Amino acid sequence: MFEALGLDFGTTNTVAAIADGAGGSELIEFQSKQAAGATFRSALCFWEDGAVVGGIDSEAGPWAIEEFLETPSDCRFVQSFKSVVASPSFERALIFNRPMRFEDMGQLFLRKLVSHARGKLDDRPRRVIVGRPVEYAGAQPDSDLARARYRAMFRVCGVEVRFV
Repeated sequence: MFEALGLDFGTTNTVAAIADGAGGSELIEFQSKQAAGATFRSALCFWEDGAVVGGIDSEAGPWAIEEFLETPSDCRFVQSFKSVVASPSFERALIFNRPMRFEDMGQLFLRKLVSHARGKLDDRPRRVIVGRPVEYAGAQPDSDLARARYRAMFRVCGVEVRFV
């Protein structure tokens, strides 16, 4: 088990690294059909699928891009969704008539990131350290709203989350 997970949840890309508590660290690598490396695109793709609970399936990162490129007219591609975290005017996106708040999309994104980490993130660390922007995007960003949305998003981790 590793001591901490560091996560840079960026507008365009996300990077994750684990630390063992003894000075060692390792970037998490991802391998899809079309892409490999330590960056995980901050994107989601949704499509209707009657075989899954709720009727909507999804992917994140490079898998979201691959799904979009395979069936662009049958899916909803969402990129840079972090840009609305501090926006009071953003309440939800309608994905195939299903409302999704920023927190919902963020939790889904985190679950997909963990599932594509090839087992490296299956054990939960004691701490998750998350970078946050110095300045939030938008005309009148609300930093308190952004922090509340981030806390709700990272609640899915089930461990102590520290923002730096």
